[in-house]
Amino acid sequence: MISKINQLYADVILIDLEDAVEADDKDGGREMIRKYIYQLNKPIFLRVNSLDSGIFEKDMTLIHDICDADSLKGIMLPKSSSAKDIATLLSYMEKAEEFHDRSDKLGIIPLIENALGVHQIDEIITASKRVFQIAFGGEDFTYDIGAQATPAETELLYSRSKIILSSRVYGIEKPIDTVYTDFRDLRGFEKSCTFVRTLGFGGKLLIHPNQIDIANATFSPSADEIEFAEKVVSLAEKNKGAFNLEGKMVDRPIIEKARRIIADASFIETGKED
Repeated sequence: MISKINQLYADVILIDLEDAVEADDKDGGREMIRKYIYQLNKPIFLRVNSLDSGIFEKDMTLIHDICDADSLKGIMLPKSSSAKDIATLLSYMEKAEEFHDRSDKLGIIPLIENALGVHQIDEIITASKRVFQIAFGGEDFTYDIGAQATPAETELLYSRSKIILSSRVYGIEKPIDTVYTDFRDLRGFEKSCTFVRTLGFGGKLLIHPNQIDIANATFSPSADEIEFAEKVVSLAEKNKGAFNLEGKMVDRPIIEKARRIIADASFIETGKED
């Protein structure tokens, strides 16, 4: 699987050292990362084990050893529940960066998987400027709150909405939604992607390569959206106030949305932010 990473058309590759790896295999997993990380040219994040796992420090030793890898861009912290969690992770990251004299700093994606994490999402986001995006772990969250998993995922609506709102309030990237575990059910996966995009998510965690194309298509602006956004921005430069476009009243919020759509499309095309 590692050998295929460079060929995958995904925005970021998340190498999972936590739930996807059996306890007896974790040391071997770390050694495999040490061996191959320098051969990878895709942006890599490591999903380390949680702070209360008893093996978090082993993962931090790995981060210290490979912090000079160009492909390594950051860390996903499972079960993030407080600002203290982020501060603890950051202290290890800073030591590794200082040791390797790393100029581009590693990012942090807190993975919200329990009620406390959702409740304290604001302090998690503001704990560090390294926190640029939030990810949601719906499977563990459902278990944590004692909810019943349903096909409609209504049990996740409040937590998803809270994460989206807080991300917007503090000006970080749109959050990443939880995995869709039945990777053979592509129709259900597409429906889930479409739904969470309407809520405000910017992407989805994937567990199989056959989900990549659907996620890319769903979360990317469509050709029609880009064309309309370009018209909005062009006319906005000529009109000081609200104006009519194709039977729709366009004002400042729509203009700002159009600019974001164009920026997103440009980033997807070039990999660079305007």
